[in-house]
Amino acid sequence: MAASDDVGQGRATDRMVSREAKELYWKAAKGLQDVDGLETSPYLGTVAEGHIVGMYSAHEAVNLLEAHYRKKSACDEEDSNKEADLVAARIVRLLVDGDFSLKPSMLACIHGTLFEGLLPRKRTGAFRDRNISKRESVLAYRSVGYAPWQTIRDNLAYDFGEFRSGPLIHDGLVNEEKLETFIANIWQTHPFIEGNTRTVAVFFVLLLRSAGLGADLALFEKHSLFFRNALVRASYSSIRDGVAEDRTGLHLFFENLLDGGKHKLCNRDLFSSELFGTGGLKQAL
Repeated sequence: MAASDDVGQGRATDRMVSREAKELYWKAAKGLQDVDGLETSPYLGTVAEGHIVGMYSAHEAVNLLEAHYRKKSACDEEDSNKEADLVAARIVRLLVDGDFSLKPSMLACIHGTLFEGLLPRKRTGAFRDRNISKRESVLAYRSVGYAPWQTIRDNLAYDFGEFRSGPLIHDGLVNEEKLETFIANIWQTHPFIEGNTRTVAVFFVLLLRSAGLGADLALFEKHSLFFRNALVRASYSSIRDGVAEDRTGLHLFFENLLDGGKHKLCNRDLFSSELFGTGGLKQAL
């Protein structure tokens, strides 16, 4: 598709999205940058407002930001907001477009879209080719046991197959446990070296929309880090330390997201007392 056709299609799609929905998309997209401790810039706020009021489409908003950072790069100006701004705008573009396919390749597509030009080309939209570990504050700086890189495709094929094997909605009720298991398993596989939580979150929202399910996306504005830490706790176990996988936090998040629950979501509740010990936990908090 030519660039002009792409912009025209973007404008047509944008006209089908309400101002309220656009505002919510931007809030969620900006909030999701918290998972990596990133902050968006005031300039992004200006661009977002222009999109919300209909001055330009989500595609044009992304183009504005990319041009802005190309200019800064040409002037040898570094900007700590670049990744947060570009990823947030690209998240909004994906949510406005709404394209979705229930396949592992959708994860790679989302990752490639979000991180184009921000990560090395060989890592963008590509499943990792080495094993990784990440020190997690809620685990007293231990790491979740992510899938060996050689098994990523097999793991995803299995999880997607299991998810497709039965109905998500039965007699008008959503099988939230099925959703929780699916999303937690994808995240624990950690298909990419970087950018997994933001990729999985976008995939999750698009999945919900494709299934016709409403979701309170405002949760991602202020509770994205809780979402990530809840996935950490749902994915970690240690026989030696007496720690089992704990989906309590993830369940609370899902209830708030899908059922209008009012659970208080506090990151401090996700710290593992077994790993810190009582005194250590108090000090950590």
